[in-house]
Amino acid sequence: EYQDYSKVRLPDGRPDPSVQKRMEYKATWKAMEGLVSAGLTKQIGVSNFTVEQLEDLKVVATIQPCVNQIEVHPYHTNDELRAYCSSNKIRVMAYSPLGSCKQKFPSSSGCTLLENNVVKEVASALGKS
Repeated sequence: EYQDYSKVRLPDGRPDPSVQKRMEYKATWKAMEGLVSAGLTKQIGVSNFTVEQLEDLKVVATIQPCVNQIEVHPYHTNDELRAYCSSNKIRVMAYSPLGSCKQKFPSSSGCTLLENNVVKEVASALGKS
């Protein structure tokens, strides 16, 4: 028995690197590598890691993360982190593609993604709600 994929998840969709850096994710990562060595999981990845944290992880990692699961949507494109992941062969797994369920959005947009006219038009054209 094995899992196809396991990940280390940092709390909060927008981690503060100064706080999160103190977390002992390096020891956790080494334990995850042990799961791969033992044949208990095939691939390992991370969630909510910043560029700084991924660079920090490189110091101890013998297996690089295959995925970084991060928040990505039209109001939060995360371009710098996605570019870093791409150049380091780390796949991005996006969560919250239509934004958070919370009523937060850039003031310039004036609405959540679910209330956005373009999103509504696409949904309507596809017969979705």
